[in-house]
Amino acid sequence: NELAKEAATGNPSPTNQLPHKLRGEIPQSISAMRAAYTKRAVSIWKDKWKASPRFERMTAIDQEFPFKKF
Repeated sequence: NELAKEAATGNPSPTNQLPHKLRGEIPQSISAMRAAYTKRAVSIWKDKWKASPRFERMTAIDQEFPFKKF
């Protein structure tokens, strides 16, 4: 119980007492990595799209473009 309370308050176990596989950095979940990648890719795409010469022409035709859903 005492160790569980310490861990809950933010005091981690000493590294030498952890199992070997947990001593290094624990990787993020795959879904979190995918979400971060997608967010970064969409941000880059939006910047490139707004710098494109087609951006002004397309927004004059359709204010809703690019569509969020198909």
